[in-house]
Amino acid sequence: MIKNLIFILLSLFPMNLIIGQSIEELDRRHGFKDIKLGSTESELSDKIIFVEDANKNKIYRIKNVEAYDVFGKSLKDIKLAFNNGKLISIFLTTDYYQKPPKEGERGTDISLDEFSTQFHSFERLFGEGEFMKDYKDYAFAWNWSGKTTQLFLLYNNKMRGGSWLEIVILDYSFYEKRIKDGF
Repeated sequence: MIKNLIFILLSLFPMNLIIGQSIEELDRRHGFKDIKLGSTESELSDKIIFVEDANKNKIYRIKNVEAYDVFGKSLKDIKLAFNNGKLISIFLTTDYYQKPPKEGERGTDISLDEFSTQFHSFERLFGEGEFMKDYKDYAFAWNWSGKTTQLFLLYNNKMRGGSWLEIVILDYSFYEKRIKDGF
């Protein structure tokens, strides 16, 4: 009887209340898995390979991208941007949700099921994101802004080029300081 009552109460308890569901969780994580914003190039040197200089930033790529995933979705690429030796941005690109059709083949209808699952995982973790209407060439775009960390979730849906997710994690304090110092 007591076991049944506990089971019923737990069944009625919303699962999303068990998980963080707050923007503070984004600030607490301040990065992606073991890659933390503010880390130095030397702290991550065993994981990264230099790609290019871009403006005042150095861009690196994670060597072993296969070791990472986002809510079970494998990643195609992870790029890191450093400014003055400190990590300021993390750029994640998932594998295709839908691969582009081969030459001469007709593309299939775009399925949003897998993307939708990913998106709802972000909402359960960080709360409701802000929808960004008509953001560049992306089909869908959301933004979560904490006090120290900002996250963009960008669904790239190129009918002939496939579809994938881009996730950008920024050290908000760095960009805020850059804006304040620029005026």
